[in-house]
Amino acid sequence: MAKLPAANSGSEHLLLPFAFAGHVTAWEPLGRHLEIGPRAFALTVSVSVTGLAPGVHVTVGGYVERPVDSGARWIVTRLLLG
Repeated sequence: MAKLPAANSGSEHLLLPFAFAGHVTAWEPLGRHLEIGPRAFALTVSVSVTGLAPGVHVTVGGYVERPVDSGARWIVTRLLLG
């Protein structure tokens, strides 16, 4: 498993690990933007996207970045098809 950057009480970001599964409802390869149901994810460049398409069942994992001044960002660092 990839090591997450440490977050401390003085940090601007809080990073929390996640895993999520479901069917892809939207996939934008240029922006590496993925949606599973109502949830939106950003894929890191190291994640292979071969076979990724709307309707495909996936399991994703990564971390949630919660900047103090904006909404949460779900960053995918692992993706499994099927």
